[in-house]
Amino acid sequence: MLLRLLIVLLLAAAMRFHALAHDVRFHPDEALFSTFARDAVALGDWRLLGDLDKPPLAIYANALSHALVAATYGRGVPDFDPRTGEFAARLPGTFASLVQVAAVYALAWRLYRRADLALWAALLVALSPFAIAYSASAYTDGLMLALASLALWQSAARHPLWAGVWLALAFASKFQALYFLPLCALLIAIQPGAALRRDVFRLAAPLIGMAAALLAWDALRRPSPPLFVLAAARNDPGRLLRSDEVLPHLGEWLTWGQFIVGAPTLLFTLTLAVSTVWRTVHEAARRHTMTDLILLGFGIGYFFVHWLVAFNTYDRYLLPLLPLMAVLAARACAWLWGMLRRRLSRPELIVAAGAVTLSLIGGAREAAEGRSIYNAEREATAGIIALADTLNALPTATVIYDHWLGWSLGYYMGAWHDKRRVYYPTPGALAEGARLLPEREPRYLPAPSNMALHVWLDALSAAGFSAERTYAAGGYVVYRLTPPS
Repeated sequence: MLLRLLIVLLLAAAMRFHALAHDVRFHPDEALFSTFARDAVALGDWRLLGDLDKPPLAIYANALSHALVAATYGRGVPDFDPRTGEFAARLPGTFASLVQVAAVYALAWRLYRRADLALWAALLVALSPFAIAYSASAYTDGLMLALASLALWQSAARHPLWAGVWLALAFASKFQALYFLPLCALLIAIQPGAALRRDVFRLAAPLIGMAAALLAWDALRRPSPPLFVLAAARNDPGRLLRSDEVLPHLGEWLTWGQFIVGAPTLLFTLTLAVSTVWRTVHEAARRHTMTDLILLGFGIGYFFVHWLVAFNTYDRYLLPLLPLMAVLAARACAWLWGMLRRRLSRPELIVAAGAVTLSLIGGAREAAEGRSIYNAEREATAGIIALADTLNALPTATVIYDHWLGWSLGYYMGAWHDKRRVYYPTPGALAEGARLLPEREPRYLPAPSNMALHVWLDALSAAGFSAERTYAAGGYVVYRLTPPS
């Protein structure tokens, strides 16, 4: 069985490193986290000063990777080639995704004591297009999910203190790790001989300690906005869905969930529903059935909260369901295998299992090559390196009015660029600010090429500026703005 697990891990590594080698630019959120990480190395900003709404652990891992993999010292200070920086920023998430595969195997083994089931659970995570698409990314989700999966494993093993330690580290990577706290407590509570009060205290103690440590760290970041306050302000949806939003919201979540464990996700889901009902009727007294109901109940609760509360429908918000779905789908497959073996011969069963595996491999390969529905927004920023090079070639201290590109453009222009990037929220504010600047040198306005710019250009024209398009490539345009004479 260890040999089979090694094969699954090698298959997972092959898919994830293939995704890591895919030439794709950062999503703006990846650029945000990677800018903080790069500046920690380049500028010594280890307090991560600025408007940060994420805890620091995943960003520090990103920074360490930048320092070890991407930093060059040709000018006497750390500098970073954009593509090498992308590779470095995504490397921790890639390794974290491999850790999650192993953690899901250990979790399934601890819950059900069946090596074949644990192997299938690991295989489903290893070949999940969802997991692969987000493995080679610089989001903070990857490290959080790997650490949370380790916390679930230790909870199933009834090691509440270690579960609390892993969960605390996950919380230090992304606050959404708190979603796993009740599940960890339930998995501990159903273990034989559980002492609920003591075990829950051991589980919660590291989390409380980590929260205190983060508060102390955040106090050192002043005058930056408080981390917890900014996270609450940016992530609080504030309301339930309105009646006209319920079905569209559900449709979006179902779209993102349809390949969560590969192309057979619908088959796994239907089998899971039937097998859970069958076990509840025929094996209600067994602890494994209680485990099924806990995992399924948590997954349904998580889905309903994100459906009926007005959260943004980002595909990555479903990532916490992946380890649970993989374990439950493996459990459903084991039940279906047991039912079919009474009616089919062993060669027929092997052919059926092989067909499912080939389907999983096909979907995994597409995701590794960047051809899945997940994390596809990054393709929109394909030309940003050429744009940044064009802007960097402008004279020193050139003013660049950057309303749309923000963190993405900032990362790709580099830590040491010598331009003045200025943000104005409205066309009127831009025109007024540009008019008040006494310098006579041309300024520049970059934007995505699909952006309607006439309102902005009309406002500048009314302020006496002439605009000429000097760049149009890779999905971006740049206008040179000449002040009135």
